[in-house]
Amino acid sequence: MQAFREFKSALGSRLEDESGKLIDPYRLDENLRLGAGYDPWQPETHFKFPDDHGSLAAATMRCVGVGKCRHDSGGVMCPSYRVTREEEHSTRGRAHLLWEMTKRDVIKDGWKSDAVKESLDLCLACKGCKSDCRSASMSRPSRRNFFRTTTKRIAVR
Repeated sequence: MQAFREFKSALGSRLEDESGKLIDPYRLDENLRLGAGYDPWQPETHFKFPDDHGSLAAATMRCVGVGKCRHDSGGVMCPSYRVTREEEHSTRGRAHLLWEMTKRDVIKDGWKSDAVKESLDLCLACKGCKSDCRSASMSRPSRRNFFRTTTKRIAVR
């Protein structure tokens, strides 16, 4: 192990992405996706997410990033992703964007976020994500939540 440590050290920044993997690994309680302080925003939503104990934040965690929603042939796949080829319009991209929204590190303004609106605005509500997503992603209910929440917000003003 010491020889491998010296070899990695000699290569320097070329193995930067490999740090902490085999030699001098991370502790079990560090470098976690959620971490001990994970406390996501739990917005009130129109759709109740019964399979996720009523939590939008829990529903966003269903996407594990496999990318089946981005295939090039067969299946339904999201029509807006097929046209744009932009990650934010894939089922995976939308799920990750909503996860970022509930985490409130990158997207801090919740349903008011322009990024969230732009991503969900191209959703055609075709239900392709329901059949193509291996982890039963929740893009379509999230689209309904977004537009019902923003419509209610605009009406209240």
